[in-house]
Amino acid sequence: MPLAGVCLCALSILISVLFTGATVSAIDAALEEDARDTGNGITDSNGITDSNGITDSNGSVSESGQSALKAAPEARRAKKKVAADAENSSNMTEVLQALQTYAHRSRKKAFPATLEELELRDVTGKRSKILFMQCEDGELRPWVYVPGVVPQKDAEKIVLHSPKAEAGERIVGLSDGEVRTMPEAVFQAMLEKQAAATETESEQEARPAAPVAKRDEAEPAEAAPAEADPAEVEPAEDSESPTKESLAGVWTNKSGKKIEATLLEVKGDKAVLRMANGKTYSYPIASLDAESQKRVREFAAATED
Repeated sequence: MPLAGVCLCALSILISVLFTGATVSAIDAALEEDARDTGNGITDSNGITDSNGITDSNGSVSESGQSALKAAPEARRAKKKVAADAENSSNMTEVLQALQTYAHRSRKKAFPATLEELELRDVTGKRSKILFMQCEDGELRPWVYVPGVVPQKDAEKIVLHSPKAEAGERIVGLSDGEVRTMPEAVFQAMLEKQAAATETESEQEARPAAPVAKRDEAEPAEAAPAEADPAEVEPAEDSESPTKESLAGVWTNKSGKKIEATLLEVKGDKAVLRMANGKTYSYPIASLDAESQKRVREFAAATED
């Protein structure tokens, strides 16, 4: 019995030693793995890790350790922002391409009145994700569409822009398919200038056309030696061999237009002119300027003698 008791005591001591060693090894392995995950840092008594493994005498994290702890979340946010910016730029580019395709296929060669007309849907039937912007707060907000822009004609006009400024900048899509990021002040100035130009164009289109000034009655259509407009002058009877003398020259009307023709005769208040093309018309003498009227009257007086 004493021998059996000694064996049992020795066995219990051995088992205790083995379990204690295994527990210590497991704790050491866990601490090493945690140190690797936190940049080989050392955790103080408050559970705060110093990424550089430096603590002061009170067990608190040093200043360099605190800077490293602050920099880690900022780095993650910066990385997340870069990824979001790339996704937003890609989404806007796809929407601009869809707008260009719509304009190319439409009869008017114009962009749609709203983005709804693009009918961009995902596999579930909901509006496509490319119609939205990934904002910094994690929300998806739709792009703001600026209607009324005409492709080809309106170069570098804003068609799409982000719903709000983030970090003082806006993402802007232009009519030529380019995507830009610009400061908020520059964006607002560009958008106001574009709105003012669009309003001016609308007023001009709505304004009634100015009446066309009527030309002098019986005025030939062309000042150069060409065929006169029969609707404005009275055709005279053709006279290949007029009995009276003729006077060739250039005649000027009250509008300053010059008429190259041959004066054949004077009938009352009208001069019979033969144009360079051979056609003859009766032209009101009162429609000529003072110098031409004087020459017509002198011709009439000479032929009457």
